[in-house]
Parts: sequence; C-alpha cells; structure tokens
Amino acid sequence: MAAFAAEHDGDRAEAVTGVLIAVWSLGSAAAGLWYGARNWQTPLTRQLTWLLAGLSVGYAAWALSPNSTVLGGVLVLSGAVIAPAMTVQAGLMARIAPASMLTEAYTWLTTVNLSLAALGSAVTGAIVDGPAGAVGGFLVCAAAAAAAAVLAAWPGVLAPRRPRDVVDRPADPLRVP
Repeated sequence: MAAFAAEHDGDRAEAVTGVLIAVWSLGSAAAGLWYGARNWQTPLTRQLTWLLAGLSVGYAAWALSPNSTVLGGVLVLSGAVIAPAMTVQAGLMARIAPASMLTEAYTWLTTVNLSLAALGSAVTGAIVDGPAGAVGGFLVCAAAAAAAAVLAAWPGVLAPRRPRDVVDRPADPLRVP
C-alpha cells in the first residue's frame, strides 16, 4: 500500500498510506463483528476455502485500482475477509488440536501466520522495488492467497488427524461462564 501511495500520491504518500491501512482495518473489524454474530451452518473447511478465495480476488482487485481513492474502497471490501478468515482458522484449530495442546496449537498458528506474513512482505517488497511496482506486489499477494485457497480445499489438508465430521460440524454457540 505504501508503494502504491508513493506511485500515485507523491508528497501525500505517507498520510495516504495511513488512511489506506485504516480503512482496510475498519473493513476487517466491521466484517469480523458481523461474521462472528452469525450462526454459520457451512463447514469451517469450506468457509476458510471461500474466504481465502475472496482474499485472492480482493488482492487482484487492488491491482486494478487507478488511484488511492478507488483503492480505499476496494480495501474496505477486501479487508472484510481478514477477521472472518482468522476466526475460522481459530475455530478449525480448536477442532483439530487435542484439548490438552490447544494453547500450544494457537501459539503455533500465530507463529506460522506472522512468520509467513513477514516472509510474504519481504518477497513482495523485492517485487515492488522492481519494475512491476505496487501492482506486481498486489498480484503476488493474490497468487499466494489463491494458492492457500487451493491448499485449503484439498481433501484432508485441514483436518488430517480428526474425522471430517468433527472438523466440519457447525460451531457450538459461545458459552461464557
């Protein structure tokens, strides 16, 4: 986003970058609240596949944005996939990991997510610094999300140790003591 703003907004790039990240975050937060308030009957594995595919489409749409104003609108929509995807990941982890290892499993989930985000940022940064610019970086993000969606859709990948009916049953309602 910073490279896109630098390419399109000149001296205002730093301020525009902050606004772009903020609207992306607002889209995520709003969708997270909406998504979490619903009782979904769709299996978690299918939800994650569709959310990752939506993220891929969103990243590809970034590349089509002609200016930062349009990108901001696209970011609100594509940001709407982030919090729901993270929620579904956590739900899957709760179903896949044995109860005695759940804290460790969540720690590994966070570690892997953040490590891959850092690696993706480094790779994308190198691409952005090349002739492809910000659009090239956006397309790499779209390709990575598409690959994740394909992997998530692959039978048995998301639930190798648990029967599929355990992983894919509808979520239990939240119970707070």
